[in-house]
Amino acid sequence: MKKLILSLATISLFAVNANAQIKQGPYASFSIGYNFASNANSNAIYGDTFQFYNSDETPGPDRFETIKLSLGKGVNFSGQFGYMFNKNIGAEMGIGYVMGAETSANQNSSNGSGWNRSELTLKANQLQIKPALVLAAGYSKINPYAKLGLVVGMGKTIFTNNQSDSTGDVGEYEVELTGGTMIGIRASAGLNFAINDKVSLFAELTSISGNIKPSEGKFTKATVNGVDVLPMMTYNDSNIVFEDEITTAGPELDSQPHKAIKPSFSANSLGLNFGVAYHF
Repeated sequence: MKKLILSLATISLFAVNANAQIKQGPYASFSIGYNFASNANSNAIYGDTFQFYNSDETPGPDRFETIKLSLGKGVNFSGQFGYMFNKNIGAEMGIGYVMGAETSANQNSSNGSGWNRSELTLKANQLQIKPALVLAAGYSKINPYAKLGLVVGMGKTIFTNNQSDSTGDVGEYEVELTGGTMIGIRASAGLNFAINDKVSLFAELTSISGNIKPSEGKFTKATVNGVDVLPMMTYNDSNIVFEDEITTAGPELDSQPHKAIKPSFSANSLGLNFGVAYHF
């Protein structure tokens, strides 16, 4: 009887330990998800280069509306390589790409004899480097975990302006804003579901806080009624340099880029991601 009790106790203890431990060592994972805009702001209204807001200007009362946006929203893909030092603490390095979703604005004006319309969009595509500390509960089957780290983002912000008027003229313009590395904070919480001792699935909620501050811009498209007018534009017309402070001393030279106040776009997001991990 004593041997039976001892045997049962040993088996129970082994089962508890087996369920309480998670394999330490290296792992690799891949995930896909969507980032929703979070803590959006209206700082996209700046200078004389872009005016991003909704408006209706008529012979009657005019209407203007600010647009709160975050350039962090969009589909995201990410790959990670990490190492669990023990069942509770690890570190990982991730590389991801955010395929930005557009935010739109419409500006209309009329004076009784004619009208003008502008349809504007903004979006950002980013390559992101994501180092993080990993804290896990340490269970083998369903393992809650959290991550805290940085996000270093590099990419381009794309601004488009499609114009039309009552005379039938149509203009299409696109500007790429580049430069300015985004450094933000990333916090995640998730659940890891073990399939076997090598493969697991996971679901993860991630919050990113950061700002995109481009340093330069360039027109990549300019057409009027289908005719490419980009070659006709001066360097000053087609290139922009963003600065924190501008001092003017007369007209700008055609051979120099146009100077504008540096914008700061929110890139805050709240993302839901699903993925698979392989434990070596």
